[in-house]
Order: sequence, then structure tokens, then C-alpha cells
Amino acid sequence: MMDNLELEIRPETPTEYDEIRQMVKEVFSTAKRSDGDEHEFVDKLRARGGYIPALALVARQNGRLVGHIMLTQIEVNTASGEKWPALMLAPLSVVQIQQNNGIGTKLTEESLHLAKKMGYKAVFLAGHANYYPRFGFVPSWHYGIEYANPIPRAQRDNIMALELQPGVLQGVNGTIMLE
Repeated sequence: MMDNLELEIRPETPTEYDEIRQMVKEVFSTAKRSDGDEHEFVDKLRARGGYIPALALVARQNGRLVGHIMLTQIEVNTASGEKWPALMLAPLSVVQIQQNNGIGTKLTEESLHLAKKMGYKAVFLAGHANYYPRFGFVPSWHYGIEYANPIPRAQRDNIMALELQPGVLQGVNGTIMLE
């Protein structure tokens, strides 16, 4: 079990990018669900306009990188044609030996806390429908927000949303792209 006093959570720095990339690659090489390119996805997220350095966090235990999470800006394309600003959580990575020790929970809670403090209103993700509800995420279709690309009905519940401000997604309706 992890000693919380040894865990440091803070924004990533450019000097850590290669280390983060390697860790994400290793984590997802053994994941049940993986595209195999999550480490490249992290690089792409940093390179696009929605990267927010303060919301890309690392977890270090005794100086060793044990986890990483990113929240980046996206938009909901509303039915009325407007662009509604939001965040995307992706990816969340914890080294295999430290999984189920609460590191992913701490990274997620801290990133959501910071996002709310910064004034963001909602967060979307494509993830495990059994993991993310503990943070308040629900399937995005509950708000009338669907994934822009067709997905199998069985995976529909994996596209999830969290209101950082209660009621903010009511009536938004539209589509999102999580990439």
C-alpha cells in the first residue's frame, strides 16, 4: 500500500515529456482496452491548441513517475450550431505495479478540482463505465450529447460527462469529438 506522504501530484514539465511518453506506452501495452498509440495521443494533445499545462499532472512517489493525467480543451458542437467549451480527460495512466493503490483516484480528483477552480464547466471522456462514475461521470447521452463518430451501442455508456457546475449541461445537446 502506498504512503500518501510520499506521493507528489503537480503539473508536468517539458523535461518530463519523454519519461511520461514511455510510461504511458508501457501502461497501455498491458491494458485490456488500448489503441496502442496512447503515448502518441499525449504528444498530439500537447501540440494542439487545447493543451492546458496546469491540467496535465504527474504523480511521483519517492521521485519516481507513477502516474499521469491530462485535461485538454474541446468543444461540444451544439444542435443550434454553437461551439460550447468543455474539457476532455484523457489519458489517465498509472504504472501497473501501483494500480489499485488510489493514485488514479488522486490524479483524477486533483485534476477535476483544479479545472473547477479555473472556471471550467464540464469534462468529457471515453473510458470505463465502471470506473468513472465514482467521480460523478454519467453517460453523456443523459445530457443529449453523443459522440460524433458512430460507435457500437454497447460502447455508448463509455462516452461520459461530468458537470463541474451543477445543471450546466442541461439543454446543451449536440456532439463531441474526443481526440
